[in-house]
Amino acid sequence: MLSALAWLVGVVVAFRLLRAGLHRLFVRVGLCRYHSVLLYTTGVGRRREMHLGTTTDFLAQDNPCRRLLLARLAEGLLALCDDVEGGRLAPDVHLTGTTDLLRDDTAHRLGFHTSLPGPLRLACTLTAWTQVSLLRTVLRRGPALVRLHRLRRLRIRAGDLAARRPVLEQLRNRLVTGDLAA
Repeated sequence: MLSALAWLVGVVVAFRLLRAGLHRLFVRVGLCRYHSVLLYTTGVGRRREMHLGTTTDFLAQDNPCRRLLLARLAEGLLALCDDVEGGRLAPDVHLTGTTDLLRDDTAHRLGFHTSLPGPLRLACTLTAWTQVSLLRTVLRRGPALVRLHRLRRLRIRAGDLAARRPVLEQLRNRLVTGDLAA
């Protein structure tokens, strides 16, 4: 049993290291595109997958508090709005992502449709669970596990996201200034 667990951990670690190494190559050849320091998209055609940065991206943050991490996410979403308005991203492109950072009501206010992740998406998330939980624990200087019960799949068309620009700008400004009561 212990050897099977060690083998599983080894496979997950090897996968994560391979992914980290390939990420830089993917950025160079255009398969990954950063929209802010903590939001990048992958994919071609009419579908793009949104990702909340790599481990290196998170560790490079001067102040990794949740409020500012969410502000960086909002900045990336605003950059996607710029891409739609500038004609670099077609309005009918479907943007998807999986996260536990946004509450359902916040995601809906930003125009996202939410659902529980499917079995394949959940399996992919579980391979990253240990790494992301350890990263959050280090950044927050205390235990901070990924909350699997809050894990949601987010979906939105790029044009619908661009239409939510005023709400995104307001949210980003409130997160940056810390004025969350407004």
